[in-house]
Amino acid sequence: MKLKHTITEGGDELDFDDLDSKQQNKIKVAQKAIGGKRLYIMETIHGLIVAFDDKRTHSGQKSRRMSLPALSALVSLKIRWLDFSPSQQTVSIGI
Repeated sequence: MKLKHTITEGGDELDFDDLDSKQQNKIKVAQKAIGGKRLYIMETIHGLIVAFDDKRTHSGQKSRRMSLPALSALVSLKIRWLDFSPSQQTVSIGI
């Protein structure tokens, strides 16, 4: 697995093609459930962090709702955490 160091995020940025097939499949399912473009994949001491573009969230909005199928898909992946950032219009997950 090739790592590309990035100073701004404090971890190592990974290329999707460098991940194993199990990790790629998890990210594909998460991307389909969230519905946004994948921004980056970061390897940190906390595991993989994947951020997605979330244009459906507006910067002034404090909450976001997910449909039951989307939430069920994410739960089935056994993700570690889910973070919505309205100010940056992103959704991040920890795998």
